Amino acid sequence: MIRKGTYILRMGFDEDLEVAVGSLGTCRLPAGDYCYVGSAMGGLDQRISRHMAPDKRLRWHIDRLTTVADRVEAFESEGSVNPECSLAAALLRLGAVPSVKGFGCSDCGCRTHLFMVGEGILEEAVRTLGLKRFQDRQGLPGEGSSALLEHNPYNTSPYLHADRSHTLKWRTLNEIQRGR
Repeated sequence: MIRKGTYILRMGFDEDLEVAVGSLGTCRLPAGDYCYVGSAMGGLDQRISRHMAPDKRLRWHIDRLTTVADRVEAFESEGSVNPECSLAAALLRLGAVPSVKGFGCSDCGCRTHLFMVGEGILEEAVRTLGLKRFQDRQGLPGEGSSALLEHNPYNTSPYLHADRSHTLKWRTLNEIQRGR
């Protein structure tokens, strides 16, 4: 069964970032945490797993950020309970700061779908909007996406990684970032 819905990706950058983002040109983001809101009416699990995969073909604006983020995690809203633009509006109401005009919102009237967030803003959005932490439902390596095994969010514990032979092994964040 294909699940549909909306989501918020949180990305953390330990250093200032300057990155080319298609027609938006070069975007400069100060170090910190950012939230991106999106929708996945063609498959929530597939879309979020793809966003969280560190290696992928660059297709959307957000791909330019998720591939270089130091941390990525996702929160989902299944169904049409929280439309994408409503998630963006909620982040604004809670104090999130719009980051790049036109980012991820070419199909709506929003100013942006990318926000810099201070401490507690995302947590309050998750609580008040009833969002849930994304859990990979696509199976183990070889059966679907292994992105979440490698690109674990916001903690410093070792990560479980599936190598090309689908052998599971533990790696530290530094090993992941160095491509080991």
